[in-house]
Amino acid sequence: MAAEIGTHRTILGVDEAVSSEVKNSAAQAGRVRRLVDPARDGVGVIGRVGAAPRLARDDKAMPEAEKLLKQLQGRIRAKPKGDSLHLNDSDVSIAAKTRKSLEDDMRYEHVDNLAVALDDFILRCHQDRSTDQGFQFERMHAKAPETHDCYVGIDYLGVSAPMEILGIRLLPMSSPEIPRFPPPESFDFEPTTGAVAVIETRGTDRARMAERAKEAVRHFLRVLRVTLRDSQGINDKQLRFRVGRVYRFDDLAQGWSAFASTPYAMPLDESARPLIEVSPIATLPAQPTNDAERHANIAMAWMERSRLEGDPLVALLHLFTALEALVGTKDEEKKAPALAFRAAILSHLVDGRFTHPVETLKDYADIRSVAIHGGEVREPITEGDVAKYERTVRWALRQYVLMIRQHGFSKKIQLIRLLDAPEQRRELAEWIRREAPDPAWNDYLSEVEVDSDN
Repeated sequence: MAAEIGTHRTILGVDEAVSSEVKNSAAQAGRVRRLVDPARDGVGVIGRVGAAPRLARDDKAMPEAEKLLKQLQGRIRAKPKGDSLHLNDSDVSIAAKTRKSLEDDMRYEHVDNLAVALDDFILRCHQDRSTDQGFQFERMHAKAPETHDCYVGIDYLGVSAPMEILGIRLLPMSSPEIPRFPPPESFDFEPTTGAVAVIETRGTDRARMAERAKEAVRHFLRVLRVTLRDSQGINDKQLRFRVGRVYRFDDLAQGWSAFASTPYAMPLDESARPLIEVSPIATLPAQPTNDAERHANIAMAWMERSRLEGDPLVALLHLFTALEALVGTKDEEKKAPALAFRAAILSHLVDGRFTHPVETLKDYADIRSVAIHGGEVREPITEGDVAKYERTVRWALRQYVLMIRQHGFSKKIQLIRLLDAPEQRRELAEWIRREAPDPAWNDYLSEVEVDSDN
């Protein structure tokens, strides 16, 4: 029995904790179930049309994604059979690691929803224990990456002859090398496109391959803007060239994407009047009459910049600045928790409920502080992230205006003093500890409680 357990542990690559689960499960069942078919799963090359060849069960040659699928399968099958399946924290962690590995693996980038595919894999591991679900997952979803040249249009940058610079090949629009397809199948390059960059790409999803090609061109254009400006004969406005909308591949595949900052038409009629006129924000004059109104207008201006910005990271940074205009001060040592605290208290005073400040704190610390101080924001910022934070700032602006009107405040500092009142801060600290404890707040909450007691 022990030897058989050891064989299972080696094949599945699971850790000691899972091996114990296998032992316990085996002891209860009176036998050890085989989870793989050694006749099928010996070392050997497996391939199919459209799938990446792989060594079936040689762990040293097996890609990371398959190793993690194999480990996850072992953990799931170490659990008792039944209609329900419980995943502990360790299982969830490995599943998340597996998903990240699949997302980073070029062979799976074409899969529309890897989260759903992985959920299905886990369910199959639990329900069908006689099949190697890792092998089936790869067989069903993996594709062999292909290499293609991607032709990326560049707007407002013109070349008169083919040239290669910094490893990027540039073609004039008249070049016969640019794939030309008859309409209506072809997406025409924009009239503003003056050159095409040729980038070798590899992958299984053309949209993602095109995006990687575009990112290579974006970096190239950043270098051009900085280096070309050293010439006294170049105007700053000549350096506003950009990656175009249209891309083509060398095998007839093609596509286009709208600019992130592209506006959509907005119809306006009488039905919108109540929404506009009832808002306290509508009471703000174009020319502010006092300091409190001036800061509200400053916040709106930064919100406008965020709305018109196509880069999600820059848009989010503008929103951070808008929130600072409303509830920030210049001389704070711990700016992030102070902003988050005041925004939560403002919500409580106006709407009677706290909005948990942990998200504001985390976003400010992980994104704004890192970016402003020259660091790299590791996680990509999405339009969804921007929309979520925009809602927080928009509500804060509405609440800010209501408060300065209700109390007759003419200076922003008057509102800040109200939000920083010890009783307000103590109540929020107690609410966080009671309703939504978070380790990120412990030190700051202790400071708040000490200040409130003094």
